[in-house]
Amino acid sequence: MWRKHTDTSAAIPHPRLAARGAMRVPKVREYAEVKLEDGQVLTGYVFIDATMRIQDLLNGAEHFFPFVDDGDDVHLINKAAVTRVRPFD
Repeated sequence: MWRKHTDTSAAIPHPRLAARGAMRVPKVREYAEVKLEDGQVLTGYVFIDATMRIQDLLNGAEHFFPFVDDGDDVHLINKAAVTRVRPFD
């Protein structure tokens, strides 16, 4: 006779799911002003992990970060081109 497995005590996901990001920290969006080295100023949202600050994102290993401006346009910004970030708390 076939029995359905009903054990709900396993809170750890399968290793393949964990490798694909099933255990990721949720992202939050922070409203900020970003000034680029060419003088362009963008206002909009930076997306960061819920446990980090914008400074942590800028100091991270990735060279680019996504930014959504007030017109809902998506930009991939090269961190090397950023001269100032001013968060609006």
